[in-house]
Parts: sequence; C-alpha cells; structure tokens
Amino acid sequence: MIRALVVLTALLASGCASPRAQREALLTPHGRELLDRYQQFMTQRQVEGFLAWDDDGARETYVKNLKVEDRLAAYPKPIQDAIWARDVVQGMDKPALFMTWGIPPERETSNAGGNEIETWLYVREQRKIAVVVTNGYVTDVIDQGFSR
Repeated sequence: MIRALVVLTALLASGCASPRAQREALLTPHGRELLDRYQQFMTQRQVEGFLAWDDDGARETYVKNLKVEDRLAAYPKPIQDAIWARDVVQGMDKPALFMTWGIPPERETSNAGGNEIETWLYVREQRKIAVVVTNGYVTDVIDQGFSR
C-alpha cells in the first residue's frame, strides 16, 4: 500500500496522472494480478467498474461474474491456452479472436468462391498484423511489418 501511495503521489506531482492511472496505482498486488489476467476480456466500462471497487474480494467477485472461464470452456484446450496467452491461432472463431485481441481498428470484407473473407487489421507491438477470417474462423495470421 505504501508503494501505491508513493506511485500515486509521484503521478499527481507530475500532473500527468489520469483518474484511471490513479486508481490502478492504488491496486494491491493481487488486484493488479486480477486486472492483468482479466483485462483482455473486459470492455473499457468494465475495467472502470473493476477499478471502482475498493477491495480485492469485491474485485474477485466482479471478475467471477464475467464468467470468463465458462465462456472459454466451450473451446478445446489449445484454443483456451492461446486465448489466455493472447496468441491468435488458426482455427479460432471470431468470438475467440475478439477475446484474444479485441475489436480491430480496421476490417476489410470480401467474398471469393462463396466464402466470406474478413481481414482484421491490428497493430501489435508496433507491427501491423492481418488476421484472415474465412467463414467465421481464423485461417491465416500475416505479419505485415513495422507500423508507421
């Protein structure tokens, strides 16, 4: 707790702390661990709801009510492991892709030979990544190089 107060004081003194950063600085190590583990499954609003709780018991209940494990149980173990690891792999369906990397900033759609083809474009670690989704399933992940 003392560390969190020191971090918060430093952020406030620098004038660059957002309200969210202030609340994150106050998280206990367990609260930080919960946020790190489940944030990929939350909307911005849900993250704000998580941060609004002032104790770890309430935060645990909050993430339990997201039913992440229940949603993942519908997938085979390799897909579950990829989602937790935040790795996109061939064979994922669109909901699994969404849980892994979220909504892409850009999407392109086309039809070829009766197939619905979507290309979900992401920037990950300063690299452009195109994820090809054919008839609802990831069929290719293409690293397009550094983003500008």
